[in-house]
Amino acid sequence: MDPEDVEKAYPPKYNDDVPVECRDLINGLLHPDPAQRWNFNCVKKGVMFEGFDWKAAGRKELEVPWLPAKVGEGAGVNATDDTAFCRRRTSITDHYDPLPLRRFSFCYQQVMAGDIDATP
Repeated sequence: MDPEDVEKAYPPKYNDDVPVECRDLINGLLHPDPAQRWNFNCVKKGVMFEGFDWKAAGRKELEVPWLPAKVGEGAGVNATDDTAFCRRRTSITDHYDPLPLRRFSFCYQQVMAGDIDATP
């Protein structure tokens, strides 16, 4: 790694509740030097996956700990409508126009050039 780039690489900061195993995995995957960054084999050998049967996982022989219910196969009448979320109307901004940013435009150059009429 170039010595000038070392100044740009900041070590990650973690809360005390992040386990050491997780820190090692994250540090390995996000290492600033690509030559030292973890690849899949390093991840498999890491402490976090100690005892995990990768061969069985590759053969899809492991039992899945939890599967979500399929759409339409809920708990009968009391089932939640998972598709309702997709039908909700979306909005890029809140429904109100905050006063400090009133009439603010991301198209500043077009407004100034007269390409866009910015009058309300």
